[in-house]
Amino acid sequence: MKYPPFITIEGVDKAGKTTLMNLLNKHQDLIHWNGKRIVFTREPGGTDNVKAEKLRTFILGNEFDNLTQAYLFAASRNEHVMHTIRPNLSLGNIVVCDRFIDSSYVYQGLVGGLGVDVIQEINKYALHDIIPAITIVLVISPEESVKRLKEVTNPKEINVFDENVYLRNADKIHDGFIQLKKLFPKRIHLVDGTNDPKDILLNVVQIINEYIEEHE
Repeated sequence: MKYPPFITIEGVDKAGKTTLMNLLNKHQDLIHWNGKRIVFTREPGGTDNVKAEKLRTFILGNEFDNLTQAYLFAASRNEHVMHTIRPNLSLGNIVVCDRFIDSSYVYQGLVGGLGVDVIQEINKYALHDIIPAITIVLVISPEESVKRLKEVTNPKEINVFDENVYLRNADKIHDGFIQLKKLFPKRIHLVDGTNDPKDILLNVVQIINEYIEEHE
C-alpha cells in the first residue's frame, strides 16, 4: 500500500463516535496494519494542534450563519490537515479522525442549504487533496440522539453549536448522513450505532482490514 488509510468516523450527535474511537485505540492490535502507528484525532480542532483547537473553541462557542461556519471549519481543517493528518500519513501512520469533511457536507451543505458543491469549493485548498479512504457513519435515530443529548448532565459537554444547530435540525442532519451514502457509496459505510459497542468495533475493524487487504 502506497499510503496508509485515512479513516473518518461520522454520525449524528451522541451516536457513539467517541466510544468507537476509544475502543479502536484500545484494541489497535485487531487492525492488520504492518506500518507504524495509528493516530487518533478530531475535528474541529486536532488533539495535538493548539491553533486548530483554539479555532474549535471559537467555532463551537458562537453562533454564525452557514457560510461563515463553512469557512471557519475549512480554516480549522486546513491547520489540521497540514500539521497533523498529512504529516502522519506521510510517515506511514494510519489516521483515524472523529468528523471531517462529511460533517461540513451535511451541516452546512445539505442542511444549511449551501450545497455539497459549495462545500467542496470552500475546502478545495484546505483538504490538500487528502480524502478519507474509509468513512464510518454510525446511524441512530434522531429521536434517540436528541434523547441522549438532553440527558447529558455536564454543561461543558453541550456547546452553542449543539443548542443552536443540532437540536433544531436533528431529523435533517440524520437524513443528510444517509444521503451522503448515495453520493459516496464506495467510501461511506453505514453502521448501526444501536448495537453493542463491542459488536460495532468488530464490524468496523472488519471494514478496515478488508480495505487494507484489498490495497496491499
